[in-house]
Amino acid sequence: MDWKALVQFKTYETLVAEALNKLRARGSRITDVNKGGVFRTLVELASQGVSDLYGLILSVVPQGFVIYARGRWLDLHCAGMGLTRFPATRARGIVIFGRHKPGGNVVIRAGRVVKTGVGPSGRELRYLVEEETILPEGALEVAVPVRAEFEGASYNVGPGYIDRIVTHIPGIDYVYNPEGWLVEEGVDEEDDESLRQRYLARWDELATGATRAGYMAWARSVPGVMDVSVDDRFPRGPGTVDVIIMGPAGMPSQELIDAVQAYLETRKPITDNVLVRGPETVTVDVHVTLYLPQHEGDAAAAEAQARRVIQALFLHDEELGIEVLGIGESLYRARLTSLLMQHVEYAQNVLIGAPAADVLLSPGQLATLGNVQVSVERVAES
Repeated sequence: MDWKALVQFKTYETLVAEALNKLRARGSRITDVNKGGVFRTLVELASQGVSDLYGLILSVVPQGFVIYARGRWLDLHCAGMGLTRFPATRARGIVIFGRHKPGGNVVIRAGRVVKTGVGPSGRELRYLVEEETILPEGALEVAVPVRAEFEGASYNVGPGYIDRIVTHIPGIDYVYNPEGWLVEEGVDEEDDESLRQRYLARWDELATGATRAGYMAWARSVPGVMDVSVDDRFPRGPGTVDVIIMGPAGMPSQELIDAVQAYLETRKPITDNVLVRGPETVTVDVHVTLYLPQHEGDAAAAEAQARRVIQALFLHDEELGIEVLGIGESLYRARLTSLLMQHVEYAQNVLIGAPAADVLLSPGQLATLGNVQVSVERVAES
């Protein structure tokens, strides 16, 4: 949209020239209009005020249209449709506290802190014990509920990442987060584009019956749903519909699936048999070799950044702003190469060893990250 043409925008220079030309055309007796003169200065001051108004109009007018509005302006549009921006939430899960030898009861008090190591983003992630838990006499391990220190999807780490105890607990030797440790995924505050799509999808909910678009709109109305795919081709027989959802950590938790199922049961036609489920996962191993100049760039920093870029394709990284692979979205080697070249400083070339070919997915599948290997080599001098 050419907003300048729409509002008939005029630059400061144009306004000054127009003012002086109109004065001459009306026979003004003032002849000293040179820069620095008193009259020229007065004209320039008035023109600057009008120019500032044009700038304000240029920034405000797009906010009157949902497809262009941002931030608080978009919130106001959505409020008229009964929509609010999903807030950020904290991750909650189960962490295992253990010891190497049996012993007596060990009390793990609420507020004790565990954390990850320094990740590719350059920071540690800390988690607090939610409630007092006792490691019973003779037992080696106990499951302890924890919550993230702050809100955000970055706390949805993979198994084994939480491996440090910040607050020493006598009798506890190690800590780790097991497979499937998340109970509730952490979520970033909903961005403008997601909220905009929910606003536009709200109109699909007005249809009589239940359309594919309607099911997608209803599912996205539940906080934590990051992507939706609908199989309405009778996947389990006549009258059946499968709604496939993706959570902040990729695969949705059972709690999120149950929440979407309960919401759809209140909306769907009585004749529809609806099943909410997670996608079929396809594990993707990524092995890459980065080539740096002979005397430029730090190899360790390049490797860490490459790992972060690869992970961002599968788990949201707000700082990098890389779009996460959604349900049914294929992983193309060209895209991976482009992202690494773009985000890894000094990278001159990228060789992808795995995947050996593009990973092409069907509508109900979701790519998940498997083994990651990154090596860094120097480009040979010519």
